[in-house]
Amino acid sequence: MASTENPDPETGKSEPIPASATPPPPPPSSAASFLDCRKIDVITRVLLFSATLTALIVMVTSDQTEMAQLPGVRSPAPVSAEFNDSPAFIFFVVSLVVVSFYALISTLVSISLLLKPEFTARVSVYLASLDMVMLGILASATGTAGGVAYIALKGNEEVGWNKISRERKIIRWASFGYSFRLQHANTVNHTKAVAAGLRALKLLGVEGVELPIFWGVAETESPGNYQWSGYLAIAEMVKKMGLKLHVSLCFHGSKQSGIPLPDWVTRVGETEPGIYFTDRSEGQYKDCLSFAVDDVHVLDGKTPMDVYRGFLESFNSAFSDFLGNTIRGITIGLGPDGELRYPSHQTRKLSDGAGEFQCYDKYMLAALKHDAEVNGNPLWGLSGPHDAPSYDQQPKSAPFFSDGGSWESEYGDFFLAWYSSLLVSHADRVLSLASSVFSGTRLLLCGKLPLLHQWHKLRSRPSESTAGFYCNGDNDRYEIVAETFAKNSCRMILPGMDLSDEYQSPKSLSSPESLLAHIKTC
Repeated sequence: MASTENPDPETGKSEPIPASATPPPPPPSSAASFLDCRKIDVITRVLLFSATLTALIVMVTSDQTEMAQLPGVRSPAPVSAEFNDSPAFIFFVVSLVVVSFYALISTLVSISLLLKPEFTARVSVYLASLDMVMLGILASATGTAGGVAYIALKGNEEVGWNKISRERKIIRWASFGYSFRLQHANTVNHTKAVAAGLRALKLLGVEGVELPIFWGVAETESPGNYQWSGYLAIAEMVKKMGLKLHVSLCFHGSKQSGIPLPDWVTRVGETEPGIYFTDRSEGQYKDCLSFAVDDVHVLDGKTPMDVYRGFLESFNSAFSDFLGNTIRGITIGLGPDGELRYPSHQTRKLSDGAGEFQCYDKYMLAALKHDAEVNGNPLWGLSGPHDAPSYDQQPKSAPFFSDGGSWESEYGDFFLAWYSSLLVSHADRVLSLASSVFSGTRLLLCGKLPLLHQWHKLRSRPSESTAGFYCNGDNDRYEIVAETFAKNSCRMILPGMDLSDEYQSPKSLSSPESLLAHIKTC
């Protein structure tokens, strides 16, 4: 039996080893330390992905609203801009996409290294190198966007660049956007995700959000049957987060969101197609009612103005607890995509053409015939211009918009003035109605105008003319529209205030700078 005693080297005697003595602890395991480092790496990459994805969502869905003094408006009007209006911010968004995607992929790779540590050394070198590349991309994009934002906020007196805002802070708003929709008026899908998004916006310092409320969702089943529950739930969530809310009341449909006009209006349109804008080839635009039917009893015995009034009054009643506190402003829909214009391109994307006149539904033609007869030229009221270009044709490919063409004739002046007058009359009716319904609420009422800068360098300004903004001699619809807004105590929202001629296609003879200068001086 082996001895458990320890001999003393001096005496040669053995001494027993105490039973309570234990061997020293082993050195810490390098494998365990390595595993902890890999876990920290995974967590860091998950946080990087979350941060870049959140920043990306905020940049893409947000718009910046500034107060600017526009012609014909007694007080400053809100002017909005989005990230894609500036190349610096586009670069920033693209960089966020790249870094966010890299963060996701590298997170998955880092997780796989936990399972297969034998590949760690080589892969870690690659990841470290790519990390430095991504850091450089994100740093350069942040610096570029930050520089533009700083100039916008502070200006630069040495080179004569004025700051955009005279306020001490930038007004920051995000938008639910048209991509957000309620599947049913009473249901909010993904409530937890919406709440989390609102909480993230609040933490990022966003002041408020914009919510589009569609006629085709709230009053879809039958006239006067309003369903506000889903939208009220969103308003309550925004209120609980301590955010402000700006509502857009949309009397149009949206192909982007898959939201048509109310079902009962669509049924009316099946038997009475004249309620829709119609082009020369009888193509119909079914996402908005024709301006010519504003006061015609075409909707189950009511006029569109009657129906719009009922919608606004119901909204005013249903959201009374939010008006003036959570809800600070309302944008009133005035036409296609909410903007005051004719759908001159219908559902087509902007192309080389200037669009077509939308005056061929039976009610527009009846109004044209009446005004031509009053003018003493009944032949002018038989149809729209026969020599105007089609959607994809360049303006000068047809006689109407050519130099010395029909647009400069007495007939052309009559037609274009009549066409644009219906646009202004529609704006006056709708804004007057909204101003009446919301009087006493102290809400900021707004309406959107388009920035029709394509072909602006041509004397005929065809893109503006087909959309309803005729500017020739004493006929300057921008000035008349501004007066209409001011009369109804409504403010104008004009997009693209920072667009530059430098980035426009030379072929389209586009000039946003000249158009904005014209609007400011008209």
